[in-house]
Amino acid sequence: MKLELISHFCGKYSLIAVVVICLLVWAGSSSGVTMETTRSEAMGGTRTSFPDEASVVFLNPAAISNVYKTLFYSDYSNNRIREVKAAFAVPLEKLGIGLSLCSRRNDENEVADYIAVGVSKMIFSGTPDTYIEIGANFRIERFAFDFYSGCSACGKTRLSDSDVTGDIGIILRPLPLVSFRYIDEKARKTDKLDYDSDIIGEKGRRVGATLHLRDKLVVSWEREYRDSSVINHYGFCLKTGVPLELMGGFSGGAISGGARLKWGFLRVSFAFSQDGKEGIHQRISFEIAPGQFSGGTTE
Repeated sequence: MKLELISHFCGKYSLIAVVVICLLVWAGSSSGVTMETTRSEAMGGTRTSFPDEASVVFLNPAAISNVYKTLFYSDYSNNRIREVKAAFAVPLEKLGIGLSLCSRRNDENEVADYIAVGVSKMIFSGTPDTYIEIGANFRIERFAFDFYSGCSACGKTRLSDSDVTGDIGIILRPLPLVSFRYIDEKARKTDKLDYDSDIIGEKGRRVGATLHLRDKLVVSWEREYRDSSVINHYGFCLKTGVPLELMGGFSGGAISGGARLKWGFLRVSFAFSQDGKEGIHQRISFEIAPGQFSGGTTE
């Protein structure tokens, strides 16, 4: 059966894809909070580069130059850790620029904020959909928390600290069907923000590969290294015959999934994933393509 027909039987083939990925999964160790977007969380934590979403600013700075039009992205998650993010990506020929902001808060009134500027360049392009991209971002992080001195009469004091770090990334797509990526998160260790808090991101490295099947089905794998932990992520994204994408994945034995609806200049996405501490983690995002404000057609 031709791949185009898969989209008309998305329910059946989505189930098959889930079963196949499940058979590939082997358990990994869990880790602290990492940067996710709605699409990456739905796809099991894999950081696949999609050219129509500004969320790549958070996932891999090398992918910014793969964005082909000005895009805005924001997401919200109100679970054990409340998180709000926003990103803006602007293409400049073979150079991409991205701006991102993130704020996290937990029940202990701890707050972690950051602002980042990223840049990416396509250093080689061959036949259609073959290229090499490199990128990096510069990030200022701030952490605020309540400090108790032990003196009952003194109460608590609000303290904060900040530091500078960044990420680097590389994407290699030697063939239209396959791409490889490497991401180094927090390339500079933030010694000042060495606190025992579950809302501060961790230093780590990721390597991964993605299989692209005629712009209809994307299957992705990624291995994440954090200290002594190694975590494997698996995910897929299926485009249906209507302006709807279905996503699913696995990470460390936990299942995830979601959907993305596109209409004109607006896209809305929803993701869920299993969380051992809170049951089900949920995330919703909104995307805007400003250049399509005047049109009402779907892509």
